[in-house]
Amino acid sequence: MTPKSALPPLPVPPRRSLTPPERRVSRTYNVDTDAKTPRKPVELATYQELLSAFDDLSPLQRFDLLEVARALKDLSAEERAWVVEMATKR
Repeated sequence: MTPKSALPPLPVPPRRSLTPPERRVSRTYNVDTDAKTPRKPVELATYQELLSAFDDLSPLQRFDLLEVARALKDLSAEERAWVVEMATKR
């Protein structure tokens, strides 16, 4: 008689085939590898440049940059030019 806590016997695993499966035909696509890559949209390139600059800033500098960006939209062209000139002066 077997004790009640005995586990049932393990099932017998199925036999594996030793022959490899058939190789499937690989599909090829007509791709012109010499085609010119389209340029990035200007907006995307601008945002990527802004993100790389933003990543280099400290949290306080990021806050300052956001404040300047919010203020820029209300400035005239001459005032924006002055801000850019002052910001890029070394």
